[in-house]
Amino acid sequence: MKYYLIAALVIWGGTAFAQLSGRITSSQTNKPLVDATVRLLGGGRTALTNAKGMFSLPAPMGKDTLLIRYVGYITQYIPVDVSMHSPLDIILVLNENTLEEVEVNTGFYQVPRERATGSFTHIDNRELNRMVGGSILQRLEGIASGVQFTNANGTSASDIRIRGLATLQSDETPLIVIDNFPYEGDINTINPNDVESITILKDASAASIWGARAGNGVIVITTKRGRYGQKPEISINSNVIIGKKPDLFYSQNRLPSEIIMDIERDKYERGGFYLESPQQTPFPQYVELLIARDSGWISETDFLMKEADLRHSEVRDDALKYLYQTSLYEQHSLNARGGSEGHTYYFSAGYDKNRDHVIGNRDDRLNVNLQNTFRPLKSLEMTAGVWYTLQHREDNGLSLGDLASGTSQVGLSPYIRLKDEAGNSLPIVKDYRLRYVERLPDEYMIDWQYRPLDEVALANNRSHSSEIRLNGALRYSFLRHFNVTTTYQ
Repeated sequence: MKYYLIAALVIWGGTAFAQLSGRITSSQTNKPLVDATVRLLGGGRTALTNAKGMFSLPAPMGKDTLLIRYVGYITQYIPVDVSMHSPLDIILVLNENTLEEVEVNTGFYQVPRERATGSFTHIDNRELNRMVGGSILQRLEGIASGVQFTNANGTSASDIRIRGLATLQSDETPLIVIDNFPYEGDINTINPNDVESITILKDASAASIWGARAGNGVIVITTKRGRYGQKPEISINSNVIIGKKPDLFYSQNRLPSEIIMDIERDKYERGGFYLESPQQTPFPQYVELLIARDSGWISETDFLMKEADLRHSEVRDDALKYLYQTSLYEQHSLNARGGSEGHTYYFSAGYDKNRDHVIGNRDDRLNVNLQNTFRPLKSLEMTAGVWYTLQHREDNGLSLGDLASGTSQVGLSPYIRLKDEAGNSLPIVKDYRLRYVERLPDEYMIDWQYRPLDEVALANNRSHSSEIRLNGALRYSFLRHFNVTTTYQ
């Protein structure tokens, strides 16, 4: 009996001091998860993982279940018993459906959404990528509450209003802030694929940060960066958008050629409407034809033939055939980012090419972005970056509205033609009377006739622009919750 008691005590003592230990890591980064909750459901014991992801609990007396929880990861249940060997190697899988904490960037500081004051709209990268476009403003249209576009598909900061009109005579453009610096350049030079998030400040609380310049609202843009301990991540994005020709017949505010010609004939016969002047104020083309018949410059047969030809002409048909085309927009980008314990990097290159729906108008843009952050000491962080943008644009096209005369007496006649049956470019009424400019070459002067198709072919309106931005920052942290940051751009 004595020997049995001693043996039972030895077994009980060995069981009482046995430990169940293990290490918990992330499936995404292979890094230890600190402060993960580990609990034995049967025994009721709980522990937290340390800085190395390690935990230790008294071993269960029999069969039990080990519960492991960590914010943002899927909870695991692991059956355990007294015979299980330690340490355990446990890997938690990231929960893709977990809501990430959203931080609002005001341009001076970042705070969680629930602690931010004032009226604002925060747009993350996923929401921003719902729209496709080469401009940030094109991607904001329709997804940012409180942002009104005064011009549909506007590409300039002056085309938008934040919470209505804030001034009568002053500048209506909202303030643009990129990575904590006010930006005075063209917002179209920024590659949307480099943007991590956008915060729109919409009320007077923004003035406490940016002063009177915030009166029209503030658009705070935060660009992408690498993260410490992040594995190398490369992404390639390519978009191609094909657009139709504009529907010039959609508007019902235009009368047919026959009716316009009847109106012009009636005004001509009544007299007092088309009076000659030394300034050679232009007359409609059909009125010039009536004057030529009455003056004997053309026969009645020629007049009737030309009149019939004008009655069956429609300028919108010619415009769709010779002035417009299907638009084609291409956007290609390459991003790479990552980091180690003491260094992060982000590199991107993007190329955009746009062929407008107006023949002769096109543009392209090249963006290069490089950001590096170094942490030589635990409390010291240094950042350096460079942005480079190169843009080319050609504006040689003519739209339907460009064909109209600059005078109020002559608008855009619906019967004008741009080409004849032989394929020759035809002149139209523009700034002077057609009869007047037709006689100029006979008087040893250059040809003043305005032929739209020749203007498109001979035009050479090109523009080139480039922009380079350099920035640097130094951040020093002390006393755990304090830091000092110096930035320069």
